[in-house]
Amino acid sequence: MGLSLEARITLLVLLAAFIHACWNALVKAGRDPLLAIATVSGVSCAISAALLPFVAPPARAAWPYIALGLLAHSGFKVFLILAYRLGDLSRVYPLARGNAPLVVAAFAGLVAGEALSRGELAGVALVSLGLASLTFEPRRAGRADAWAVVCALLTGVFIGAYTLVDGVGVRASGSFLGYSAWLFFLDGLPMIAVAIALRRRSLGRYLRGEGRTALVAGCLSLAGYFIVV
Repeated sequence: MGLSLEARITLLVLLAAFIHACWNALVKAGRDPLLAIATVSGVSCAISAALLPFVAPPARAAWPYIALGLLAHSGFKVFLILAYRLGDLSRVYPLARGNAPLVVAAFAGLVAGEALSRGELAGVALVSLGLASLTFEPRRAGRADAWAVVCALLTGVFIGAYTLVDGVGVRASGSFLGYSAWLFFLDGLPMIAVAIALRRRSLGRYLRGEGRTALVAGCLSLAGYFIVV
């Protein structure tokens, strides 16, 4: 007996979550979070650019969502960079990922017309709190650690925001490949420009030392997003 549609969706979501965790770990392992995120964005941008001639362009109704999605993805990257500079992966990542489902659940009814029941909301809250509890440690929190928590929570807010916006936008686009390709192509350009402006001297050295890792992370980032969409 084959798997049901719900089971297949669950497996795909779990696979996407695993891929997302992998590329975040690769980014955190790098020496410079800004260059790591910029390189990941550059890889996704290049792959998406190669896909553009072969995919249907998004419908006109989808472009406002692409614009909003670009803002949300940019906010996600900015606060992720700050969070990884200030805190550990084991503390930042669970907070960011645990916070995002709460944002989606809270605004899904307003944005996508998909309100959850009380039981479903309770389940989402329980899972999110469980993830957040992984970050609690009996230690003295310093200023940097406090800011890492703030940045991680804001990262989760932006993850929830782009999840909602892209979810509605891809439905309006008529082509999930076209929507995703154009989004990631445009999304990569600002981070590439920022990296060149702020890290021009160290960019070449970074690519020689950690370029392969960033290439893998960029491919994983794009693959995880495509699975979810």
